[in-house]
Amino acid sequence: ETMLQSADLLLAKYPDEFTKNALIEHIDDLLARFQNKALGDTIFRVGSDLLRKLSKDDRLVGAINLAMELNMPYDKIQEALFCAFQFRAKDENGFMLPADLKFLEIYNSGVEKVLATICGLNPDEILSTKCI
Repeated sequence: ETMLQSADLLLAKYPDEFTKNALIEHIDDLLARFQNKALGDTIFRVGSDLLRKLSKDDRLVGAINLAMELNMPYDKIQEALFCAFQFRAKDENGFMLPADLKFLEIYNSGVEKVLATICGLNPDEILSTKCI
């Protein structure tokens, strides 16, 4: 549902570049690749580097900003963002990346601090919204 919500945003922003069917095919391909253990894409690699992956212009926050710009729903994307705040990726030796330790330090100061300093979002707006 989160990917479909993002697809709706891309379709609204770039109607001449995407079709709904092409975006759904891309989502299905991604989901199939996520399940392919032969690719060796670990949860550590996918989930780590939160300072970068939760920044203003990347992944989830970029989609939230686009949704707010287009006045479109982003509740599923926001839910994924808040879930990402809880992710604690560790390598095979049980260590977190230095950037993720820094993220955790900021997170321990509060969600509002993460939203403002890492995500570049207005905490009052994000925490009070019903995501349209």
